[in-house]
Amino acid sequence: MRNFKTVDDHPDMGLDNTLCTDKKYYCKSHRIFLSEKDAHNKGCFEKWDSSMIEKNQCNFLIDKEALDEEKERYSFRDRKKGRHW
Repeated sequence: MRNFKTVDDHPDMGLDNTLCTDKKYYCKSHRIFLSEKDAHNKGCFEKWDSSMIEKNQCNFLIDKEALDEEKERYSFRDRKKGRHW
């Protein structure tokens, strides 16, 4: 079994334990950064919805700018207590 690294191991972690140089998106599920090309190759923009009628963007995929705004909302005290983004 292969142990995959996350942003906890390195702040620029991307797919397949490699560093992401062109950070455009962040995956909340896998806790990695994705470039535009990686997100399209992984199929993050074409996930089936619950009715299996249409495809939508994955709910775990957010823009890097939205991630930065989300980080700013949490205070230092929340991060100290273990509640982090």
